[in-house]
Amino acid sequence: MIWTKTYFSKNIIGILCISILLSACNKVESLTFQTSKITTDSLFPEECRDIDCANIEINLIEAIENSALAEAVNSEIEKVITADLTMSQETAESTIQKAAIDFNDVFKKNIEEFPDETHLYEAIFNTSVSLQNDYLISILVNKYTYTGGAHGNSYSTYLNISKKNGKLIPTDQLFADKQLFLKVAESVFRKSQKIPSDAPINSTGFFFENDVFSLPENIGFTDQEVILYYNTYEVNSYANGPIEVKINREEIDTALSSEVL
Repeated sequence: MIWTKTYFSKNIIGILCISILLSACNKVESLTFQTSKITTDSLFPEECRDIDCANIEINLIEAIENSALAEAVNSEIEKVITADLTMSQETAESTIQKAAIDFNDVFKKNIEEFPDETHLYEAIFNTSVSLQNDYLISILVNKYTYTGGAHGNSYSTYLNISKKNGKLIPTDQLFADKQLFLKVAESVFRKSQKIPSDAPINSTGFFFENDVFSLPENIGFTDQEVILYYNTYEVNSYANGPIEVKINREEIDTALSSEVL
């Protein structure tokens, strides 16, 4: 009897140890973000004291963990910002600081050559976490740039990054049933933009290709909603601005893939 109890106890302990190990292995990493502010003054404290420089302001979130996932997320955010800041070459600079130097150098060159025609260049970025769950991190990057002309340009980008591998999730992989998603999305879009269900999608002034509803380039997520974000010029004119359509997750969850839920 004593041997049986000891054997049973050892088995229980063994099972508990295995369960704890499996639980630790399956634990999903949660990232912690901090925000830093990068400005013209912090980038060029001496150089821009006595000369005109571009106005640069970047509110940058960064994952603080020392992990492959944190590094991948920070890299994707940096890629978006450097691509928009780099002006003098086709390939984006490798860091935000290098891209900012390039942006400012182009401004200084133009204001020196065309002082009466060159207005202040601006580059303003705001980054934030829209959603973090066990499967993905959805990052929103809002930007405004002005490099001459009648007006500046505003643009928003959603980065949906897989926690499994740290890579951007292609739009098509966000859906388990894309046709169902499209059907619900069009219905919500029509309702929000006051387009009758029996009228062509472009009947009120939009310019969807071939008069057929389509998803935007940018789709984001919050705890409660799926965000369809159409940037200016994507389906309407500059005067009408961007369009943000919010779909309640409960309406659309069955159409979303396991990469999201």
